[in-house]
Amino acid sequence: MKNKKVLITGGSGFLGRELVDRLLKQKRKVKVYDVKECRNKNVEYIKGDVRDLKKLMEVSKDADVIFHLASLVPQSKVNPIMYKQVIVDGTENVLKVCQKYNIKLVHVSSSGVYGADRDGIVKEDAQKKPTGHYGNSKWQAELKCLEYSKKGVNVIIVRPMAIIGPGVYGVFKKFMGLVNNNIPLITFGNGKNRIQLVSLSDCADALLLAEKYNKTGEAFNLGSENIPTVKGEFKELIKYAKSKSMIISIPSWLARGIFKFLYMLKLSPLTPEHYYMLDKNSILDITKTKEVLGWKPKKDNIEILKETYDWYVKSKGF
Repeated sequence: MKNKKVLITGGSGFLGRELVDRLLKQKRKVKVYDVKECRNKNVEYIKGDVRDLKKLMEVSKDADVIFHLASLVPQSKVNPIMYKQVIVDGTENVLKVCQKYNIKLVHVSSSGVYGADRDGIVKEDAQKKPTGHYGNSKWQAELKCLEYSKKGVNVIIVRPMAIIGPGVYGVFKKFMGLVNNNIPLITFGNGKNRIQLVSLSDCADALLLAEKYNKTGEAFNLGSENIPTVKGEFKELIKYAKSKSMIISIPSWLARGIFKFLYMLKLSPLTPEHYYMLDKNSILDITKTKEVLGWKPKKDNIEILKETYDWYVKSKGF
């Protein structure tokens, strides 16, 4: 493993930076391919877009494994066509590279492929009913992975729940700001539902274990254990932060309608992937990942939120 050359698409991002640090600690040679600058001077950085197949081919020649993290996120304010171009077409470009040079691929997908209407604890073979441009594109990208797997490409798929930890941005960074500034927190409905998270560090652990797994075309869920209710974890975080934030419960139909309207106006911090599921249980079955990859999450939701809040306070959110 130590002599392998690793290419990380999207290696300048939230998860990418954590993975880079882990790989460098293993004395691995790391290349980062990203449209955003990589500030880690111990890696070889190549500025590039996954939609550029020619450049991707050039920089991948000496790689033995690619961790494909490059993606848009649900909150990306882009033309819907961009989701297909970056997530689906970009993934196919990576697969073409892996096919040509016989490179192993660890593909980071999303729990969004299951959609918002999840019934019970969701296993990997559950029906896929993605919601929104992001979820649909992630599922189409997975189908490309399965297509190329049948052509001989060694590809492993991981499906993490929302990845939270130091350095997080978007909705969860704003959430930490609400708590820090004593602003009320809102639950969709009574807040008795449970929504799984996964820590940044646990997710990076899973990617490194997935690299070692040799059976192609397999998908693995990633999520925490011992999941409290949404209202319960709000209370725990407020108490931990010594915040004066109140918890306000809004009827689901009203909250969903408000955010749907704001989304149409491009003013909502939440996307369909969020507001259609915030009053529902959302838990992935991680049994397969634990048994097959030997992975076990070290942090539960409460620990994840406390760790992230500490980072937010220390960094002042910047």
